[in-house]
Amino acid sequence: MAYLSALLFAFSLTFSGIDVTYLSDPACDVRPDLMGSYFLGKDQVVLCVDNIEREQVDPDVVLHHELLHAVHENFGVKGSFFNEKQLAKRVSQQLDFEEVLSVVMSYPEEELDQELEVRVLSNQMSEWHMALVIIVSRLVELLRLALGS
Repeated sequence: MAYLSALLFAFSLTFSGIDVTYLSDPACDVRPDLMGSYFLGKDQVVLCVDNIEREQVDPDVVLHHELLHAVHENFGVKGSFFNEKQLAKRVSQQLDFEEVLSVVMSYPEEELDQELEVRVLSNQMSEWHMALVIIVSRLVELLRLALGS
């Protein structure tokens, strides 16, 4: 089953055109708290391997986190998929105060809801879920492009 999950996940990345780089980016050296980045419009994820290892963070969670930013872009969603009440409930239940404070202090206001949502969801999604969400979001993106919206 794990093999099929990994295969579907790899297919989803190929289908979506997202390039995942496991090499350190110069931004990783400047910001030791940075675990990864998704580059809007480039379909590229960079994982800060040294930072991930030093902080002992699960690289799959970081990858899922960055890929969820790609999903938002594919759907054309600037904020959160959740409404304010739903997001507040999930954040209060699943993120600790220090993490929420860190996000509030580090991100511009217009990016807060998406960042909090991505942090909540990235811990909950299996490779199967991520693969399906990536594939569906890519199909939605292609449809949006075809319709010119």
